[in-house]
Amino acid sequence: MKQFKAIIVAGGYAPWLEPLAGTKYRCLAKLHNKAILQYIIDALQKVERVEKIVAAVPAEIAASVRQEFPAIEVCAAGEDLPSTCLAAARFLQADREEEKFLILSDDIPLLTAASVDDFLDQCACCETAQICYPIIREEDCKSFMPQAVRTYGKLADGKFTGGNIMLVTQKALVYGEAKAREIFARRKNPWRLCSWLGWSFVIKGILGLLDVRAVAERCSELLELKCIPVITKYAEIGMDIDKPVDYTAAEKFLEKRMLYGQGQKS
Repeated sequence: MKQFKAIIVAGGYAPWLEPLAGTKYRCLAKLHNKAILQYIIDALQKVERVEKIVAAVPAEIAASVRQEFPAIEVCAAGEDLPSTCLAAARFLQADREEEKFLILSDDIPLLTAASVDDFLDQCACCETAQICYPIIREEDCKSFMPQAVRTYGKLADGKFTGGNIMLVTQKALVYGEAKAREIFARRKNPWRLCSWLGWSFVIKGILGLLDVRAVAERCSELLELKCIPVITKYAEIGMDIDKPVDYTAAEKFLEKRMLYGQGQKS
C-alpha cells in the first residue's frame, strides 16, 4: 500500500476566533475542549496510508504545538500558503519531484478517516496527476449539514464547492509557488485575469456552459501541471471554519457526533 506524508497547513490567523475560543490561531482553537488540530490528527492517524504528519505553524507557537501534540512533527510556516507547503516538504526532506504529499488546511475538525481514505482511493486511479483536489456537490453538502453556508460554483454538471485537502507532487509545490504568485499579481486587474484565463473560457463560465472536465483541462493548461478533480460525497472535507457561524455549526455537529457516534471511522 502506497504511503503518504501529510502536511497540515496551520500558519493562518483568525482574529474573530479570540472572543469564541480565546485564541487567534485556528489550529489551537478548541471545540468541546479539544483543539481543531487534534481532530485532524485523530482522523489522519486512522488512515493506514498516512505514514507521517507534520504541521506547519507560525514560528512563535511552534514550541508549544510540539509540546501539546507530541504525535506529530512541527515546522515553521512560510509567509503564505504556497511557501508554507514548500517549507513543510523541505522539512520532510523530499528529494523526488514525483513524491506526493497529502495537504490539509488547519480548520476542518469534521474530517474523518473514511473521507480521507475515499479521496486517496479515487486519487489512486489518477497516478499521473500532479494535483488531485476534491469537489463536493451542493446536495451532498446540504445533506451532511443543512445549516452550513458554502460558496458554490455553477457548472453544466451541477453546483460544486471545493474541499480542503489535496494530493500534490513535490514538483507541483515548487512550480506551483511561482504560478500562485503570478495569479496573485493579476487578481486586482480583471482584464489581465480574464485575458490569462481566456475570454472564451470566461464567457462559457458566465453562461454556465463549462463542466468539471473542461475546468480541469483549462487549469492543467494554465498551471502546466496535470490537475484532476475528485468528486467526493464526503462533505466534511469541505466544511472549514472561516467565520463565527461555521464555528457554531461545527460545535453543534461535533456535539451530536459525540452523543450518537456518527460519521467517524474506527
